[in-house]
Amino acid sequence: MAECPGIYKLSEMKDGLLARIRVPGGILSSKQARVLSKAAETFGNGTIDLTNRANIQLRGIKPDATNELVQKLLNEKLISQSVEHDRLRNITMDPLAGLCDELIDCTEMVKSLDEAFSKLDHPELYSPKMAFVFDGGGETNIGTTPHDFAFLAVKNEATNHEAKFQVSLAGHLTTLYLNPSNIIDEIIKILDHLKPYNGFSNNCDIAEDKSKNIRVKNLLSQLGGKQLLEIIAPNKAIELLEQNKNKQLLHPKNLTKQKEQNKTAINLVSPTGRLKYFQLEGLAELVDRYGSDELRLTTWQGILLPSIEEDHIADIWEKAEAMALLTQQSEQNLQIISCSGSEGCIYGGFETKLTALNLRDELSEFAIPNPVSIHLSACEKGCATRNPTQYLIMQKRNSDNISLYTNTSPSTKKPGKAVTKDQLISEIKKMI
Repeated sequence: MAECPGIYKLSEMKDGLLARIRVPGGILSSKQARVLSKAAETFGNGTIDLTNRANIQLRGIKPDATNELVQKLLNEKLISQSVEHDRLRNITMDPLAGLCDELIDCTEMVKSLDEAFSKLDHPELYSPKMAFVFDGGGETNIGTTPHDFAFLAVKNEATNHEAKFQVSLAGHLTTLYLNPSNIIDEIIKILDHLKPYNGFSNNCDIAEDKSKNIRVKNLLSQLGGKQLLEIIAPNKAIELLEQNKNKQLLHPKNLTKQKEQNKTAINLVSPTGRLKYFQLEGLAELVDRYGSDELRLTTWQGILLPSIEEDHIADIWEKAEAMALLTQQSEQNLQIISCSGSEGCIYGGFETKLTALNLRDELSEFAIPNPVSIHLSACEKGCATRNPTQYLIMQKRNSDNISLYTNTSPSTKKPGKAVTKDQLISEIKKMI
């Protein structure tokens, strides 16, 4: 299986080939959504997974269809013409960016960085997992998601009370602040400074193994914060601060009033983080008819419909519910996310998607006034999310047991409570 699939490098899964389409900022036009819907139907098995980086995965791709699929996506500018550039387009932002009050609107910056990547020299030096996050200071605290670089909008004494971006490196805040006006140029400079450290090893030599692509978290552990900061921002007296644990990632509510008068952003949730091709087609029709011909994918494996007039909310809810999407806040408070599980992944220990549906059905009898997060992970890799959740249901590789954990992520070394598959749902009900 490919370590980090894209569109030019597909992963072989149990249900066929898997293609990941990177969607910078999670923004799709209705036309692009229709193209992806048709691609899933024509070239795959009709299944679309939403990812924790607000990307799209097409499942069950037929081996003889890959060239035609690539051409269709190129025509709609959904992918880059360059294999090396396309793997670097991991850019995440708040799905409410530009819609609600915030310090800095990052929407155009995401587009500009994506364009800058297409002109970057030697993009193959960087890991395809390298992640960039823009947090404009909105309510979701998107900057707390796992990243190599996060740019967090702040306004304080350190910035002379001007809105600037504080740089975070692999979850560690720094005293480096960047101006919004030249943020893209500064990011490219930082990446240029890191180029000599492709293939970097623990003995501080440049290794011949070029498969060791640049990742900030690796350089941070190998070099230490002080030396890494000297590389990233030479001749600047900056420091590495504590890990950014003061804020918690927050899902958008089912309805969020926008700063534009009488406009609302509607958050819709798939019960399992998975869509069928006709659901994505239906969502494209909704934003064409009622919205701004744009929809936004979220890192919570959901879909946001922006700029909806209040008079149309009831109509959209009715149509979304007919598509088996969750519309009400009480439903969305039960935040269940899952990987593809044993049905789709060779590493999967149990059927996460089916378990998620059964779990949601069983818990529907509870009135859940506040968000409850549950993560089903069929191995410790944590493909659905690496963020901590209140409840984690995980089966580690080479283990026959499913274990329950609280307030942790799949990387935990702590022992969980072992349960059988038959006990799983009843145990979760007890805990909640």
